[in-house]
Amino acid sequence: MIGLCKSAYEEVKQLLKQHEPELRKLSAQLLLKETLDLDELQKILGPRPGQIADTLKDYVSDLRKGKIQEKGSSEPLIKPLTI
Repeated sequence: MIGLCKSAYEEVKQLLKQHEPELRKLSAQLLLKETLDLDELQKILGPRPGQIADTLKDYVSDLRKGKIQEKGSSEPLIKPLTI
């Protein structure tokens, strides 16, 4: 269990470093404005890595199935958890 937590921690740390510029832009905008709509988010972060689902439920389902991929990659945006 400790190994799983350490692995997840390192992966998240790497993702935060990789996307630090976008996170800084996002946090600056959120300090100015409490909420952002989809258009504002896309201006800051760029287009979403897949098609926009009609509902959050569809989006989460597609994420879990590995249908949504990182821009320029054939890898799923999130990897299924294997234990």
